[in-house]
Amino acid sequence: MTRVPPWPVATVVILVVLWSVGCDAAPTGGQDLPDPDLSEMEPQVADVLRHKRQDVVELGSVEAWGELGAAYDAHGLLEQAETCYRRAHELDSRRFEWAYLLAVVREVRGAETAEVVELFGRAAELRSEYGPVFVRLGAALALRGEYASAREAFERAIVLAPQNAVAHRGLGQTLLALGDAGAATEHLERAVELEPRDLSARSGLAQAYMRSGDAELAGETVRQAQQLQPINSFDDPVYAERVFLRSVGSSRAYSRAQAALRTGRFDQAVRDLAIVVQARPDDASAHYWKGMAHRRLGQGDPALTHLFRAVELEPTLVQARLELGALLLSRSRHAQAVEQLEAAAALQPLDADGHFGLGLAYEGAGELTEARVHFEAAARLDPDHPAAARLAQSPM
Repeated sequence: MTRVPPWPVATVVILVVLWSVGCDAAPTGGQDLPDPDLSEMEPQVADVLRHKRQDVVELGSVEAWGELGAAYDAHGLLEQAETCYRRAHELDSRRFEWAYLLAVVREVRGAETAEVVELFGRAAELRSEYGPVFVRLGAALALRGEYASAREAFERAIVLAPQNAVAHRGLGQTLLALGDAGAATEHLERAVELEPRDLSARSGLAQAYMRSGDAELAGETVRQAQQLQPINSFDDPVYAERVFLRSVGSSRAYSRAQAALRTGRFDQAVRDLAIVVQARPDDASAHYWKGMAHRRLGQGDPALTHLFRAVELEPTLVQARLELGALLLSRSRHAQAVEQLEAAAALQPLDADGHFGLGLAYEGAGELTEARVHFEAAARLDPDHPAAARLAQSPM
């Protein structure tokens, strides 16, 4: 019988190392590969997920598993995302992105805080200069009542990202739990300064003022907090680039577009709203926002297309008519501007700006008597409105 010679020890060691790192893993046959039902997904979403899954089938690499996880994550399939992130992490435990995103998705899925702390702690060891991981780690530690460790995590986050409002808020709340109202006040005031709309930061600040003996300031802060909502979003480039910005679904694209509009990133808003309009061609609001964004970018023709479509789909959409009327007015299309602004004034008769725009449209059309009627209406509604000055200067 022919004996098969044993492998040299060095060869065995090399193979074990390559298997554990997994950077060049052999293609997978699909074992343990999620295969969710995509029949209810928007077509563009299903296409992306199928292609990413096929990459895993053909390549089986760390990157392919991680990218599939991120694609599932971006489109709300969190169980499948977790499976893929976990596999990517198993293949290369030194890769920060997959360790971090596994921690995020486990937290979102309601894992025990001990597990969440362990996962974020592991990710923090892999990239100790990345501020967002310490914000998330601090929050998890605080939930466990490990306030001293949470304080260290939040302090590290602030060193790395001094403008992070959530980190200042977390540190302030942690300092309150540790009984240091004075230091807590400092960080909670900074959190409110950085993000005035955050209910959680203002509520924490009210507690800090109360514990410091300033009941009047605490009461005023509580009043300021009325109608606010907790804000937990913060700048997280890894999550944004790997997950949030990768979604081609209309719902998340709509959310991204709204955030972009609030911060004046109209080019990003246009790109995301294109996804929304393609998926929901009869969504009047989407057409309005896209038209508005195009107008802010100086792109008049597409702005007109989407604004006209918005008012066609929803004739009572006042903001779309006002935006369209202003754009038509800027192009000296006075008769069309009058039509849109008259409809807006009928829907919203107490809007001084609407009457002023309508007065300008009538003036441009040469109908000075009608123009004066609307300038006077604007001035009555708002005595300090520019319409009053217009009346004083006009020979009408």
